[in-house]
Amino acid sequence: MNLNKAEDLVSYMRKIKDPFNSSCLIQKAIEYQDDVMPLVLKRIRTSGRDVFIENAAILIANVDIKYTEQLYEMFSDIRNPYARSELCIVFGLKKKTEYSQLLMEQFKRIKEERPDKEYEQGPLLALYLMYDKL
Repeated sequence: MNLNKAEDLVSYMRKIKDPFNSSCLIQKAIEYQDDVMPLVLKRIRTSGRDVFIENAAILIANVDIKYTEQLYEMFSDIRNPYARSELCIVFGLKKKTEYSQLLMEQFKRIKEERPDKEYEQGPLLALYLMYDKL
């Protein structure tokens, strides 16, 4: 397995489920973040693969803040409610209080879109993290 190309790293982010292997993959992706992140941000817009969404959220939470800001700018393009829920947590972890309005909007939107799931908990958790309520 050659993980020295950004495309290969992103491809494996869609497949690897084992937490240890995911952690190793994320560490490698962090090393190549300037090449990997544009691909991740492009793919997260339409991805429905939970494992990719979860790995992408962990990665974005651990790379340069500029990618969190890029995520915010393209957030309205993300189709999957689960992806939006998970990615909201990144804003909370990064303490991006200026994104509070987006989190409130996502809480309401996701709750309406998926009343059968508890995906609205992502934006809610983000607000708690952002304001140190946990």
